[in-house]
Amino acid sequence: MKFFDLHSDFPLALDNFSSANFLGATVTGAVYSGDLTFDRAIEIAKKVKKLNDKNVKLAFENIGYKHLDIDKIIELKPIYVSLTYNEENDFGYGCNFNLPLKTLGKSLVKQLSNQGIVIDVSHLSEKGAYSVLDITDRVICSHTALKSLFNHKRNLSDGLIKEIISSGGII
Repeated sequence: MKFFDLHSDFPLALDNFSSANFLGATVTGAVYSGDLTFDRAIEIAKKVKKLNDKNVKLAFENIGYKHLDIDKIIELKPIYVSLTYNEENDFGYGCNFNLPLKTLGKSLVKQLSNQGIVIDVSHLSEKGAYSVLDITDRVICSHTALKSLFNHKRNLSDGLIKEIISSGGII
């Protein structure tokens, strides 16, 4: 399977997008929260969704919005969702911490998994990623590197890599 994760800039450039040859790959347009309001993120997500027939799939990176309506996210059926960026939010902790998911995050992982939505552990703390793996085997790490090659807080440890792979997840 060919798979490209093009997030942040790609969804924001959709007004200029007409067609592209992705060499038969599935391309993910992940809507990154950044400075976006939840309503603006949903507007962008709807544009990405219209490209589904061009082999472009919707994803969300960091759904820790202040005014999150999870039903709107579920209705759009993204292929994956990440809960945090590098910092803390209502669901858990990003890579700047090493704490597990919060109760609300665990509940959200269950809800998303039950809807067939994969959880992206990119940017999530290592303990948070293990929390996700304790709840679901629907896991992806869409963009990262390996701690054994470069020791950085966002990179995956060998143990976490083994757990994601043994769960059937994708890195």
